[in-house]
Amino acid sequence: MIRMTQIGHPVAREVKGMAVPPSGPCGLGMQSPFPWTRLRSSRYFARRSKAKGRERLVSLGAAGLMSYWLMKLLKHSIINGIAWYLTAMRTGVPPPRRWKTFLATYAAVYVASTPLQPFKWATIAAMAPGMDRLMTKIASRFKWSKQRAGGLLLLVICLVAGSVWTLGVLLACSFAQIPLW
Repeated sequence: MIRMTQIGHPVAREVKGMAVPPSGPCGLGMQSPFPWTRLRSSRYFARRSKAKGRERLVSLGAAGLMSYWLMKLLKHSIINGIAWYLTAMRTGVPPPRRWKTFLATYAAVYVASTPLQPFKWATIAAMAPGMDRLMTKIASRFKWSKQRAGGLLLLVICLVAGSVWTLGVLLACSFAQIPLW
């Protein structure tokens, strides 16, 4: 069933109680032989790519998870440093005093970094075998289980990321010539 908008254009048809975008020429209900023409929602692609990323991450195991965690923390540390600097330069005061401006800048920098996602996933996939070898080496050197070595590696990753985060904030304050608080 085709419903019309107030201006008379077909917008959707009912399929099992859900509104579906019109398919075919002019939305007359004809199905296209090409499946990608029926996909109108960008959320479908986001869910699909996120699911593929999760499947790939699971296939990499604990080493993939460690690589993912390291890249995620480093990315957010760098984004934080950039947003801190931009906010400080724009307002002339430390970002904790202009929290809403800082959060808006952080979100803008985060969105601007999304085209780099494929490189992040490639780096994670490339780092995973090395991370696995490192966990194995730590486990054999200290005669620990691989789980305990993974825990130590996770602690080191968090400490490194925290250090990079702190360094980014300090450098941003230094370059913007503002106090930390």
